[in-house]
Parts: sequence; C-alpha cells; structure tokens
Amino acid sequence: MLDCCIVFLHHQNTWTAELHRRLLQELNPYPVVSVYRGAGRSLSGAIQLCRLAPERLTEDAWASADAALVVWFRNRGFNAHRYVFLEWDALATAPVSDYYHEVWDCDVAATNVLKPDTDASWHWFNQIDKLPPELRGDAAGLMPFNGLLLSHRALTALAEATLPLNVNCELRTGTILNAHGFLLSQMPDHRRATNSWHPDLRRCSFGEPGIYHPVKESVLTSDDLAGGISAALGRLKAMPVASSSRKGDS
Repeated sequence: MLDCCIVFLHHQNTWTAELHRRLLQELNPYPVVSVYRGAGRSLSGAIQLCRLAPERLTEDAWASADAALVVWFRNRGFNAHRYVFLEWDALATAPVSDYYHEVWDCDVAATNVLKPDTDASWHWFNQIDKLPPELRGDAAGLMPFNGLLLSHRALTALAEATLPLNVNCELRTGTILNAHGFLLSQMPDHRRATNSWHPDLRRCSFGEPGIYHPVKESVLTSDDLAGGISAALGRLKAMPVASSSRKGDS
C-alpha cells in the first residue's frame, strides 16, 4: 500500500493547471493522479471521469467535487494509506507531507470543520433539510473541499455511502464521515490562512511554503521551471502578492 496519493482534479487544459500539477509532481514522491471532469481537452495522461461513470456526475461540478473523488476511487488501481484532494487552482510550494504534518495520521482533515451549534451562519447549513432524516443530526461541514485529506478507511466509507443529491459536497461529505464516527480534524491556524473558498480570504504572500488556493492566474512561466524546482520556488517566494483571477481560467 502506498503511503499517500494526491488526486488532482481539473476541468480545463490550461497552463495554470499544468504548472500546479508539475509543482506537485516535483515536490512529492507520491503519485499525482490527474482526474478530469469536463467535455473538452484534459491535461496529458488524465483519467476521464465522465467516461467511467457519467451517471454519477450529473450534478453541478462546482458543488459535487466529492462525486468526482468517489468515481475515481471506485475505479482506482491501487490503495494508499491517505489521499490528498487538490483542485487545479491549488498552488503547492511545499511537499504535502510537510503541509499536512500535524494531521498526517488523521482520518479526516480539512481547513475548516463546521458544526451547526458553533457555525450556524455557514451558508450550506441551509441545506440540512435536504439531507436524509437519519443524517441531519450529524450535519457537519468541511470547507473548502480543496485540500481535504482522507485516510483509506474514511474514503472507503464515503465511496460506499449514498451521496444525497443536490446537497453541497462540503456539507454532505462532512455529514457522512461524521455519521460514520470519524473524527473531523481541523488544520492548524497557520495552515488555514492559505486555503480558502474565496481569493479575498486567502493570504496572498508566497513567502512561506504551503498550499495556496485559489490561485487562478499563472504565476510562473515554462522558462521559470526550466531552471529547476528550487529556482522556481525561489521566484515564488520573491513575489509579495499573488493575483487571484484571470480570464479563461475560471
């Protein structure tokens, strides 16, 4: 069994997605599995999820990232002790074993763990009534879905469960895993600052090694990578602010 697998989800073939994948491949000794959910051209070597199980990918792609992860997991060719889920607009400047060091052995780790009694204002808790009655008492959120770390047994439980339709993935995944009795662990504060659902809430400096999300603009060129990973990371560290959007990479 592998120590770790990185699942890299994308929906377009862009330089930004390719850059982020290359950085992951250079920084980590673990396999980076590229999975594609779209109708156009994918990154080279990507697994075409819609060909594997189109019937399971009928919901809005943005709100159902868990379905994409489950489709891949059900059709995988190997097992790993843990799986890290990253989206195309996640920029890694550190190995995942470093970034997730404090939660590496947890079954479930997310940037933010939300519960109705302490985070009642979270938007997706307005969908609790869409959950099956037997799950509503275990409602919990994992936000954002990007950056989720799951052990093999946790992802197995998610893949064997029925995903309630039209419920945001951050709510239904957190709820299902909470109902199965898994401890939902939250990342330390200094890690949480770089991973958000919204660019305005993300710390923009690349001065510290980490995983930054969302970063939708290409911050390096192919020439930057030609000098090797150390030089590329050095350029990133010298950038005081990271832009968060670019036309065509939505």
